Amino acid sequence: MLQIKPFVSLVALLMCSNALAQPLKDPTRPAVVTGKQSRGPVIRTDTGLVLNSIVKSPQQSYAVINSRIYHLGSSVRGVRIMKISEDHVLLADGRRLTLFTSVIGK
Repeated sequence: MLQIKPFVSLVALLMCSNALAQPLKDPTRPAVVTGKQSRGPVIRTDTGLVLNSIVKSPQQSYAVINSRIYHLGSSVRGVRIMKISEDHVLLADGRRLTLFTSVIGK
């Protein structure tokens, strides 16, 4: 009888501590926004196009945009590439995609 009492107490203690435990919050999970919290117009500055790299040779220039290879005159999401220079790409709609300074070493 004395051996059963510590066992029952231990089981009861474990059950209570499990009920009081809180789940851990993932620090890398994005915050969840609920309700209306807008404080003015939303201006989207992200074009969705990222210039990853530029490769220039005497014969041809290539631009790597969103991890895909494009050449001068090809279209990215329906917009023609007008110019590929050492550090940026000009699109027909006027957008300029620029490499990060850490990539070009300036």
